[in-house]
Amino acid sequence: MQQQGRFYWLKLKRDFFKKHKMVILEAMPNGKEYSLFYLKLMLESLDHEGRLRFNDQIPYDENMLAAVTNTNIDVVRSAIKVLQQLELLEILDDQTIYMTEVSRLIGSAVDSPEANRVRKFRESKTLALQNVTQSVTKCNESIENKSIDKKENSISKEDRVKEKDQSTSDFTPDLEEKKVVKHKFGKFENVLLTDEEHQKLLALEEGQEAIDFMSEYRAYKGYKAKSDYLAIKKWVFDALKEQRRKQERLNSGYTTKAAKDFNCCDREQADDSHLIDDAELDEVRM
Repeated sequence: MQQQGRFYWLKLKRDFFKKHKMVILEAMPNGKEYSLFYLKLMLESLDHEGRLRFNDQIPYDENMLAAVTNTNIDVVRSAIKVLQQLELLEILDDQTIYMTEVSRLIGSAVDSPEANRVRKFRESKTLALQNVTQSVTKCNESIENKSIDKKENSISKEDRVKEKDQSTSDFTPDLEEKKVVKHKFGKFENVLLTDEEHQKLLALEEGQEAIDFMSEYRAYKGYKAKSDYLAIKKWVFDALKEQRRKQERLNSGYTTKAAKDFNCCDREQADDSHLIDDAELDEVRM
């Protein structure tokens, strides 16, 4: 089995060099070399979340940094002091160099066979669309030339229209709509949601409870919906609130004496009290 890895990159915005600290850095003597040295340090620290050490026992010193970044040793010494003053670099107690801006600029992705297949598929799609665009352009040029030739040869208007329609149809791209894949969730695994819809519900308060409520209600009542996600958003959260209010009213109605006289029939009724009856649920869904 091929081993999976991860690769990293810096996410720099277009105005990166227009920020005050970078403007000040480049305006200094040797500022361009300082900026290049700073970028090299950030790249070296990417896969360690902004931390730079040669290994666990040995931290980087100035000579090692000069060799690793191919930078003059005097530039390295001056740049480190300047970067510390601008709070772009910190030297920790264990002599680890910490690049303060790297943690929010890191981008990463898994380098796996599946990821490679996805990238190749996207590249092939892009190339196919480019080929289609080029073909359509050539087709349009061909149609123009043919139209001129037909005018010169006095070909009928009906023939020109047929030829143009035929030529255009040969270069019409066949684009497939992306299929939406839904998975099963919930207590009984009968709630159909896309991964995106599932994550949106989990981000909400009581999101998982709403999914389980929908699953349990469907298992008992056979409820159907065109979109489980929209149904949950529309009425399930309200149904949960109504169920909680009903349970609170039920609990508050029992006295100490009633609790002692609680018989078997009452217990069966209490066991079913966690479900809202059909009339109440229809009122909530409306």
